[in-house]
Amino acid sequence: MKKLTINLVMAFFCPKWPLLKPKIPGTLLLIFGTLLVQPSHAQQIKIHLLSGTVYSADDHTPLPGATVLDGKTAKLTVTDANGRFKISTADSSGILKISFIGYKPVQVGFGGSNLNDLTIYMISDASVLKEVIVSTGFQKLPKERATGSFVQVDSALVNRRVSTDILSRLEGVVPGLLFNRNSVSSANGTTDISIRGHSTLFSNDQPLIVLDNFPYDGDLNNINPNDIASITVLKDAAAASIWGVRSGNGVIVVTSKKGKMNQKLAVEFNANLTIGQKPNLFYDPNYLNSNDFIKVEQTLFSSGFYNSALSSGYQVVSPAVQILANPRAGTISASDATTQINALRSQDIRNQLQQYLYRQSADQQYNLNFRGGGMNSDYFLSLGYDNDLSDQVGNLNDRITINSSYNFYPIKNLLLSAGLFYTKTDSKENSQLSGIKGINDKSQVYPYAQVADASGNALPIVHGYSQSFINSPANAAYLDWNYWPLDELHNADNTSGSFDNRINLGLKYTLPAGLSAELKYVFENTQSSYNNYYSQDTYYARNLINQFTQKNPDGSLSYPIPVGGILQQSNASLNSQHLRGQLNYSKDWNQKSFFTAIVGSEWSSTVNKLNDPATAYGYNKNTDANYSNIDYLTYYSLYPRGTGSMQIPNGQGFSQTTDNFISYFSNAAYTYDKKYTLSISGR
Repeated sequence: MKKLTINLVMAFFCPKWPLLKPKIPGTLLLIFGTLLVQPSHAQQIKIHLLSGTVYSADDHTPLPGATVLDGKTAKLTVTDANGRFKISTADSSGILKISFIGYKPVQVGFGGSNLNDLTIYMISDASVLKEVIVSTGFQKLPKERATGSFVQVDSALVNRRVSTDILSRLEGVVPGLLFNRNSVSSANGTTDISIRGHSTLFSNDQPLIVLDNFPYDGDLNNINPNDIASITVLKDAAAASIWGVRSGNGVIVVTSKKGKMNQKLAVEFNANLTIGQKPNLFYDPNYLNSNDFIKVEQTLFSSGFYNSALSSGYQVVSPAVQILANPRAGTISASDATTQINALRSQDIRNQLQQYLYRQSADQQYNLNFRGGGMNSDYFLSLGYDNDLSDQVGNLNDRITINSSYNFYPIKNLLLSAGLFYTKTDSKENSQLSGIKGINDKSQVYPYAQVADASGNALPIVHGYSQSFINSPANAAYLDWNYWPLDELHNADNTSGSFDNRINLGLKYTLPAGLSAELKYVFENTQSSYNNYYSQDTYYARNLINQFTQKNPDGSLSYPIPVGGILQQSNASLNSQHLRGQLNYSKDWNQKSFFTAIVGSEWSSTVNKLNDPATAYGYNKNTDANYSNIDYLTYYSLYPRGTGSMQIPNGQGFSQTTDNFISYFSNAAYTYDKKYTLSISGR
């Protein structure tokens, strides 16, 4: 500030020095360093008064503190809190030079009748360091005048990392933003995150997400990072208090990109391709190899640990345990058992998992946007496409996004705005890695398992029932009970899809004396569907049909669950509306003391509908037909006998929750001498 002041003084005085030359008749007076000209009575000079307002071309807001310089006389003034200025000049025509930090200098000619109420627009200059502005979703403030703890992430920092979701780009960038990769949020199924711990035990414990001034009720992964201009994280109570009780877990304010007034059409295309290697399954130092695993099983077998499972006749045991039990049952000799056990010691499931069930991941990201504006409008349009090939065979995801905004100034001080946000996502989850579990559903399968032979043909692994039970002649009439992981990749068809629509409308009018009024409305509609189709060849369908198969007295079999495919469908929808009316006031005194205040009211309505999975049995995907005559009331004894009885699973249910509320809010802050700020907030 000191350097700026010195420069202004020099610019003010230096051009006056030529007046010392005796070319103008009159008396020269030097009073406290100011050079005055006392004109003679013989020559009178007519003084002209220029006035006008300086606006930002980006958002049509006044620019207080802009420097206005008469290019001929070097007379200088500064705009007031409303961006207005007045300057006197002895010339009836000339050029005004306007400058402001963070904006490109402007030269405006004046003359004739063009002397009063000049309207001047300045275009922001990205190459100039600008003050950091934080957004609370209700107002924008310079960071040094905002109380509380804020973290500002601009577009350059957001784009430093390549990913298709916002959360991945914030990880490791925002201090205090914690990512729990070992759990999933129950609120929206995404990664569990926290800003300042948890404020509740049984409700939504995730931070509030605010997109373009309103809460975002959809999945955060739907937002395209290429459309984001900045992200502000409100970390403490002072910063987030304006949002009331919903800010208990912190607030993440996301601001989309916008166009700029007086900017020619700019087209930007962005393409990213990220290739990832297969996971290194041999990295885990705690992994128990086949040889050591079998040694443990031999010790447990000798102590009788598996006797109960073996005597049941159907409970699952590992191949090694079954081989150890076969000599005792007299089916093979002890030497044959030793040979078979030694053959298992050299097998390692990790080799086949990496070969058949893992692959290199490939994430493709494309984005095309258009932005620009004229003297009274600006626009932004972004089109995005993402295709993510997971490192797990059978899983993929693609997304289409559209984001647009338009601001129009039909008359002076009036702003009309509209925006559209659209996302469509489709995904498939057919990976069998979660199905390859250890005995009794342990997370780690026995290390000597094999999913394919030397020629690459699919092999079954022990799953659900013992191999002796599955191969028993008594079960020959039942559907194959073996679990073939590689075949499951092709037999299953589990898909999900969603789309998200969000429409923003806004009206703002700037009043005199630093006062403005605005009305904003947003409507959001989200639809999601899940379709899990299990063909007759999948293990899930075969196992469920076998479990409910009934043996008649004559030895024949009846099927309460018809032989065929099984389709599970569920749907969810969300409709939310937010309407906000707000008054804004700002005033400054000599660019040293500032006062800002907002007051308003907000109405919100959110309706959630959920249809729990409905199941269709005997479903044929090709004909879209299913067997409808299903008895869901009778309790059937399950096979193998002794495993209990139950009704045929249906699970269909409907639920709806509606949340309506009206809130009133206010926030005020006073800054004295650019050093001390006092703020108060209520909702």
